[in-house]
Amino acid sequence: MSNNKWAAVGVAASVVGVAALGGAAAMAYFMLKEDEDFRSRTMGQQHVSSRPITLEVRIPQDQAGIVIGRGGQTIKEIQSRSNTRIHFKDELATNDYRFIAVIGLPDDVKLAEILIHQIITNQPSTENFVMHIPSTFIGPIIGRNGESIRSLQDRSGCHIDIERRPLNDLNDRKVALRGNPDQIRMAKTFIEDIVRNISNERLLLGTHKQQPLFLTSDSTLNGDNNHQITKTTSEYEELTVTDTDDIVEIFVCSLSDPSCFYVQKVGPSSVALDKLGQDMSAFYEQNRQSMKLGKIEKGSIVATKNSLDGSWYRARVANVTSDDYDDSVVDVEVDFVDYGDFEKKSSEDVCQIRSEFLELKFQAIPACMADIKPVKSSKWSSEAIDDFESLTHAAQWKPLLARIVNLVHDDKDVNVDEKDRSKPRAYLKLIDANSEEDIDIGEELIKRGYAVNTINEN
Repeated sequence: MSNNKWAAVGVAASVVGVAALGGAAAMAYFMLKEDEDFRSRTMGQQHVSSRPITLEVRIPQDQAGIVIGRGGQTIKEIQSRSNTRIHFKDELATNDYRFIAVIGLPDDVKLAEILIHQIITNQPSTENFVMHIPSTFIGPIIGRNGESIRSLQDRSGCHIDIERRPLNDLNDRKVALRGNPDQIRMAKTFIEDIVRNISNERLLLGTHKQQPLFLTSDSTLNGDNNHQITKTTSEYEELTVTDTDDIVEIFVCSLSDPSCFYVQKVGPSSVALDKLGQDMSAFYEQNRQSMKLGKIEKGSIVATKNSLDGSWYRARVANVTSDDYDDSVVDVEVDFVDYGDFEKKSSEDVCQIRSEFLELKFQAIPACMADIKPVKSSKWSSEAIDDFESLTHAAQWKPLLARIVNLVHDDKDVNVDEKDRSKPRAYLKLIDANSEEDIDIGEELIKRGYAVNTINEN
């Protein structure tokens, strides 16, 4: 199992150091100057030192989510690039600011501070976009008690405002989207997917006079949860080839290299996954102690927190190790089944999972680039991995087009994690259609000298 799974991150790959910051560095400089008085009051005079220091950086409350990134990926990238450790100090938070503690050597800490401010200053300008949606679809978009629209907003980062009208007014409603271009595009895609899927359901039922439909449904919390779940009703989501189309829209959610990465399908399941995370976090924050596990078994499905964003996710226990001198100390390696990431946890941080949280299929789909291999070696270079991360917008939740070349069960492949051997690995050609000119990512890796084509090999 490789720590490279955490390589998927949500900060732009062009952020490579202070020398590459350009105009953004100037803006960051003035923001840092604004903080100078604050730091001098709280930390005293700074001195050059080879010993680790702690620097407190304040950021506006409404920018905290941008700095954290989805699943903590952005802040994780800053830590990796600056060789620092970063965490929020919520005890210092005010109505206007949150505070981040950055720990590391002085130069590393300064770089991390600049990267944090650069992320804030580089946010695209806000735009407005208006959609017109038939009134019969407004219920599913809003969801019960507004749950679906909140999930849509959290998932896309876009503010969504639906025109209010009397219930008997069946005219189309205006749906106003506000955010940067990527946020608007993502919210628009999600809303269109909801409308399309609800339309298909109604056509299958043969009527348009259905009760309001919702992307998710309320579940009562009942049943026996005093045991681990090793065999579940959940199945892994899969990419499938149809007779009419072998192109699907996906996110790259985490990666080790071009031969081993994980994707999620774009669509209603993405919204349902965010809703599931919210429900799990709400439940376990209230019931964590009563859901603690006794003995933890390898292969079981559990609930655990992501150490960076503090949210609860579904995970499979990949390994359990005990301290040679203290049996009460147990380390648990878990794989997050919806994202492809892994983390080492204490046994105290792992909880039983309720059956209600297993209704949605596990979303992480193992994948591999089709028809290419590394140049001159069986392993990909670090430069190739970095460029592949940038080209795929890994963990930035920008959709790519994927053509499914093959689906292979890697039962005997020693290079495939044990947990993935029962799942078909999707061999994909990836196209980035987010810019004016489509980019074939495999061909781009070949052009940059990282890969060779394997189609004509004997």
